[in-house]
Amino acid sequence: MSDISWKPNWSETKKHFNDFWNRKGVVIGSWGAPKAARQIEPVKEVECPSLS
Repeated sequence: MSDISWKPNWSETKKHFNDFWNRKGVVIGSWGAPKAARQIEPVKEVECPSLS
C-alpha cells in the first residue's frame, strides 16, 4: 500500500468509500475536470440590462 500519511483523516475517508460501495453513502471528489478535446473560448462579457 502507498504512503497515506499525507491524509490525516484516512480512517474516515476509507469509511466513506466503503459506505459508497455498499450503497450507504455518497463520495464527493475534487479531482478536477477532464481535458477538453478542443480549445474553449471565454464567454464575452456583456452589460446586464437594468430591471427598473
